[in-house]
Amino acid sequence: MLIERFFIWPLTILGYSSMCVAFFHWVTDTWSGAASLGMLLSVVLVAPATAGYAGYLWRKNLLQGWRRWEALVCAAFPVLVLLLASAVIMVGRVN
Repeated sequence: MLIERFFIWPLTILGYSSMCVAFFHWVTDTWSGAASLGMLLSVVLVAPATAGYAGYLWRKNLLQGWRRWEALVCAAFPVLVLLLASAVIMVGRVN
């Protein structure tokens, strides 16, 4: 379990931080290549990894105590990426 956490938590932190950067760039209307690259990594690498890890915790019946919150953080990431992407597509430019 420690080995999985060693790989999944840096990915989760990277994903949430790139999503925050992309949101900030979208709101300030200063979209950059770094935001695009971060969202590409989030969609291609981080979202499947976090969803898979949350599914692993559920499948192995390990959702007790701290692991329940850990699974919630990991399962919420793909949903938040979809919400941000749909907001960017529907609204377009903010300013």
